[in-house]
Amino acid sequence: MLSKTTAIPCCIVLAACLACAGCEGVDFVREDRSLELLFLSPSNLEKGVPPDVDVVAVFSDGMTTGEGDENLNERTFFVQEEGETLDSVVELSDLDPENATAIIRLWDLEAGGEYTVVVKGTVKGTDTTDPLGIDVQNTFTVAD
Repeated sequence: MLSKTTAIPCCIVLAACLACAGCEGVDFVREDRSLELLFLSPSNLEKGVPPDVDVVAVFSDGMTTGEGDENLNERTFFVQEEGETLDSVVELSDLDPENATAIIRLWDLEAGGEYTVVVKGTVKGTDTTDPLGIDVQNTFTVAD
C-alpha cells in the first residue's frame, strides 16, 4: 500500500504523462541509445544442436554488414571451434524489414563438437548512438 507522501507525487506524474501523451507535436526522446542484443541462438551451453544450424542474433536496432568494427562481418559476428574462427557467411535476414536479425550460415559442424558464437561489443545499430559495449559469447555443443 502506498503512503500519502508516495501516492500524491505518483498521481501527479501519472496525470502529467497522460496529459502529454495526447499532445500533438510533443516528441519524447530516449537519451540511452545503446544497442542491445535481444536474442542469440543457439543459446549458451545448449546441447544437441543440429550440425547444420544457422546462428541467429536479433538486435534492438537495424544493422548493416560490411567492413569496419561497427558493422556485422566475419570479425564482429563469428563462430569459433577451439579458438579458431570458422569460415561462414554473415547476412541480414530477408524476413526482417528492420534488418535487426543477423544470420551466420554454417556447414557440417562436427558431431559432438563444441563451438562458441561471438558478437563483438563494437557493433552499432543504424539508429543507435552507442555500440553494444561488451563482447557476448555463447558456447554450444553439436548433437552426436
